[in-house]
Amino acid sequence: MHIQDQMSLRIRHCVECPKCHICYLIAFNPYRNGAYLVRSGEGDSEEYTLYCFCEGAQIPNRWRWRQVKVCEVTKVAHDRGYGTVDEIFAINPQQQHEPWLDISKYVHWRES
Repeated sequence: MHIQDQMSLRIRHCVECPKCHICYLIAFNPYRNGAYLVRSGEGDSEEYTLYCFCEGAQIPNRWRWRQVKVCEVTKVAHDRGYGTVDEIFAINPQQQHEPWLDISKYVHWRES
């Protein structure tokens, strides 16, 4: 990946079609390729149903909120609303609970 691509990564919630492995950003519905995502429920019972019309996808796929992936998304995939595994990278589950911005890297405190 080029340094410019790394600078434009965004953190988003995604679901992945298990047949074609395209990752869809949750807030970008409907998608230009004809796929769409339906949300139902709220809070911990929130569910997403993905209708992807790729070859082999005959039934919709469902995810509960806790199964949704937190991903780093390139600018190109972000602008499109979906992308391939080369454009969207799942963040390690252990990293999801760590702050995404560590202010100590940018601020140097001096004690008086």
